[in-house]
Amino acid sequence: MKYFVRIIALLFVTYGALLLISCSNNDIPTPTPEPETEPEVTFVLKLKSTDIVDFKKIKGGKTTDIAQGEAKTIFGKRIELITPSELQFDGDSLSIVKGNGIVEHYAIKWQDGELFLHSDVEDNWEYCGKRSDDGRFILNTGMFSRVAENEQRKLFITGQDYSLTSHDKLLANADDVVVWLRMEFVFEK
Repeated sequence: MKYFVRIIALLFVTYGALLLISCSNNDIPTPTPEPETEPEVTFVLKLKSTDIVDFKKIKGGKTTDIAQGEAKTIFGKRIELITPSELQFDGDSLSIVKGNGIVEHYAIKWQDGELFLHSDVEDNWEYCGKRSDDGRFILNTGMFSRVAENEQRKLFITGQDYSLTSHDKLLANADDVVVWLRMEFVFEK
């Protein structure tokens, strides 16, 4: 019984201390949040046109041209999703703005009118486009759909990259089927 009385007394003392602490007049000012500032953009280029440069099917070492009208049939909405609406250059960085609120950020460097993006994965600089003499910028984009097949399974791989200028890197086996689409997005002020 004495033990039970001690525990109750300890609980009352703890409760009383907590009550006194919570009633103290410690008005700690809450910090006001600083407004978020958008990074200052040196210049912006807007999308003016889209050109299909190369559209082919590669199978068994043979290359066949595909009609440009088939691009949406084969790649579907993916073309719309990867099409940038504007490029925002700021010093040594580039923001590529796409639909649905997608913004890609890259470290960049210029070399003889050609633009290179830094690949964090491979820690190297990869070509992505070039500046033309009339002040336009042409952004390169390579898209592909690859089917690799063996006795056990069929593997479908689809992707795109700004540095892809040729389908040569995409063929792992002579039996693979690759649909290759290279596009250039033209930007102006």
